Amino acid sequence: MGNRKHFIITCILVMSLLISSWQATLVEAGETVHDRIIRVGLLFDEGSHREDVPYVTLSSPTGLEIQELASGEVMINAAPTEEMIFHLNQHYVLVAETNNLDEAKSIDANLQASNYKSLIIEESLLGQTRYQVVVGYYFSFSDADSIRAKISNETNYTPTVKAGYRVQAGSFIEKESALALINDFRKVGFVAYIAIVPTENSGVNGTADSNGTVDSVVDAEPNGDIESNGDVESNGNVESNGNVESNGSNNNGEIANNNKNVRYKVLVGNEVSEVAQHNLRQELTSAFPGREFIFPKSTDYILLKQAVVNGNRINIGIIPQSRTKLNIKAMSGNSVPVVKVNERFNRTYRGNIELSTLNHKLAVVNILPMDEYLYGVVPREMASGWPMEALKAQAVIARTFALGRSGWSIAHVVDDVKDQAYWGYSMEAADTNQAVDATRGQLLRTNDGRLVQTFYSSNSGGMTAEGTEVWGNGISYLTAKESPYDAAVLDRVSKWYHVMLQDGTFGYIHSNFVNPTGEFNQIGLEHAVIEGTNVNVRANADIYHTSLTRVNTGDKVVIIEELHENNAYKWSRGPYTAVQIRDMINANQRSTNPMINAPVLSLKVTQRGDSGRVMQVRANGNVVTVSSPDAHRSLFRDGSSLRSTRFEIEARGEYTILGANGNKVDYPQSDTPASLYVIGSSSTTGSMPATVNGSSNEFVIINQKDELRVASKRQEYVFNGYGFGHGFGLSQWGAYGMAIARDSSDNLKYNYKDILYYYYSNDVYLTPIE
Repeated sequence: MGNRKHFIITCILVMSLLISSWQATLVEAGETVHDRIIRVGLLFDEGSHREDVPYVTLSSPTGLEIQELASGEVMINAAPTEEMIFHLNQHYVLVAETNNLDEAKSIDANLQASNYKSLIIEESLLGQTRYQVVVGYYFSFSDADSIRAKISNETNYTPTVKAGYRVQAGSFIEKESALALINDFRKVGFVAYIAIVPTENSGVNGTADSNGTVDSVVDAEPNGDIESNGDVESNGNVESNGNVESNGSNNNGEIANNNKNVRYKVLVGNEVSEVAQHNLRQELTSAFPGREFIFPKSTDYILLKQAVVNGNRINIGIIPQSRTKLNIKAMSGNSVPVVKVNERFNRTYRGNIELSTLNHKLAVVNILPMDEYLYGVVPREMASGWPMEALKAQAVIARTFALGRSGWSIAHVVDDVKDQAYWGYSMEAADTNQAVDATRGQLLRTNDGRLVQTFYSSNSGGMTAEGTEVWGNGISYLTAKESPYDAAVLDRVSKWYHVMLQDGTFGYIHSNFVNPTGEFNQIGLEHAVIEGTNVNVRANADIYHTSLTRVNTGDKVVIIEELHENNAYKWSRGPYTAVQIRDMINANQRSTNPMINAPVLSLKVTQRGDSGRVMQVRANGNVVTVSSPDAHRSLFRDGSSLRSTRFEIEARGEYTILGANGNKVDYPQSDTPASLYVIGSSSTTGSMPATVNGSSNEFVIINQKDELRVASKRQEYVFNGYGFGHGFGLSQWGAYGMAIARDSSDNLKYNYKDILYYYYSNDVYLTPIE
């Protein structure tokens, strides 16, 4: 949780008619490619992109303009570096209310510790300050009420459900008049807020009646807009702890003061239903005879709140209706105009940020020109510092891929590997921008003019895939072929040793801590001595596998083999027990498949494609059905999927032992460890021989060809593979290797066009640079 910010907020309503739509296609006749607008989904909940957040915090080094999308009218300004928070306004749970801010903070902390996204709302009523601890927001009363019941059962509080049904009390040309009326309501116990509406949406001609009231339509009903209360994933962190919101009438924010295109309306209440809204209207009519009170009907507005965060004021914008959209634009300045999105790892983005609702949750979309989008893709999909010709190839295929996508209801692409990794302006670098500029507007097209399907992955493992090996469908210009430069990654990874410790434990140690002695044992394995304190012995050759134990300076080991750290070209995963394999398959296979009940004592690849990728696996003799061949990667997911389907399964518990009189015994016979004994000259008749490698599960086997392997008494599996990703299309590490390859005269052998034509074949062509 870390340091928690406490928000003290004054609430304002900003109303506006915000109607917009977007074209799914990017291709327009006569339009250049590099400046075509692309919509990039950052945060929303749709299909496989479950990246919604309760609210989003925006800012810019040059300041922000918050615009009414349809007209472009600037409703609110934020000063340079000033943050603004936006969220949805619907049902919420009022957990507790107190006059003591410290008490409210304590309640809030307890709720946060239980994973509730709570806020502290400050209300000024009857001359007193009240602090309300709330949890929200929710699409419907029933959603909120279920959370209310849960909190009630878990705590000593008596929570209630609140919402946004309100009564309109007035409409004014001047903000000060609206504020004065708000103060009148609050003095006698009614919460009231300012609503700011463009004149064209206010239903008036610029004048108000004697009460300041007009029969216009503005918000106030929570019929469909919510703020998600779900957990925020690691790639959408939210600083929600200790937030204190205030619904006071003070307005010190940069809100288009007395703008002729804006009117100021007053809304009263936070009622939970239409019945409560009607009752509120009756109370107001009795308390303020002669003033007209109407029921707002429109939901086209922006709800604004003004906050103080550790002494700094922050405006809070609330979006109440699913079709309402805000356009957030960085002001022009001496630097590149960018918008910072805190909840997307504090990344900054060129272009505009659009806020709307999708599936009753907040949606955040970045809108910008194509090649500016690529500035944030190329350094993430490859890396700054890679050879220029590889970066150019990446720019072309990323551009082609993006131009052909329109996979989401409100965006062409999303910002992660479901489409392409995009980290915005935060990731930009001079060389990757240069690669985009050097290929300005260039695309790969088929001979009949269609966009090439420019699939690519990190590393093909020496051989690219056929389409049938990945998703079951082939593409004529993408066939399996050697990718000889994939091993270039090996020059950038460290070495590890597979070793056996003195107690018989097998594991992996980084080469920095292993000092070979040059002495060898009877079967030719070299001895080594450890140099280091508390050195981890891992289950496999990287820091992500479990630490089995630790060793220290002077400890002796036997080296089984030297190998590269697991990497994009060559990797290993495991070992896994027969029970672990069963549980992984049951958890990750298609839901219609029968469950595997017994431990998996037999796991075999029974079909491969042209490139050697796995097409079929049998567990205990039965085919494990997957949605596509590439899904075998996720079938054996343990935190993360296998790196590719170009793998072998090493069954360490499978071997045959030759006994007396030529008898053979095959293992494994069950999921219990095999009872193996060493028969040697030291054995005496009638005494029990020593067990193989003592109590350790693993031991070394040498066959008749003097080939050595590690085996186990109890069945366990290790996946040994090549490549990272689906392997279909261009290999990024293969492109890297081609871009640095030199001929006998020490000249570079390949440019970016050579790379593209190699991986996508001569059946495609490269369009001219714009």
